[in-house]
Amino acid sequence: MDKMFGKSYENWLDGYLNEGDPKQRLRFLEAGLSDADTKENQFRQQLFDYRYRNANGEITGVDKFMAAWMELKDLKRISKQLLGAKRAVKSAENIADTFMLTAPLEDWQKQILREEHKHLINHYVSLCQNDRTYTSHILGFMNMKESQLVDKLKTDIYKTAVEAPEIVDMSETFAPISDIVKNMM
Repeated sequence: MDKMFGKSYENWLDGYLNEGDPKQRLRFLEAGLSDADTKENQFRQQLFDYRYRNANGEITGVDKFMAAWMELKDLKRISKQLLGAKRAVKSAENIADTFMLTAPLEDWQKQILREEHKHLINHYVSLCQNDRTYTSHILGFMNMKESQLVDKLKTDIYKTAVEAPEIVDMSETFAPISDIVKNMM
């Protein structure tokens, strides 16, 4: 087991798939590219650039996948608004595009994209677990018990990944992400 960048991981890919900070993830990816500049690692680089970099190539701290996830969480509210059904469908189509669910990819690319989607969900869970507002109740005065937090996260993630696409009849399009969530639970 190597100690890379202050944390212990079996290899650079474990670090890349478990790290939440984009700059740290980039360091792991660069280690992987220097180790083996394969088509798989080059595709990981493309996904990283797409997910975290702006048009100038700078890492901005904005995670396009996380932004799309938060938009997906809001789909139910949008669909209930006056004339919201069409807007919800358009929003879901844009989210699917952002998640690259509609992109023509080869099977090996779909597998790597699946790893990135799984990373997104795990990162979301980590952020929620460390968010004082998310983990508290009774006007923020008390922290939830671990079992309550787990139940809240399960419900939240299931509603986002499975129920939200159902609202706009796009379950098939979002199946890769829904399947990840179903397998995690």
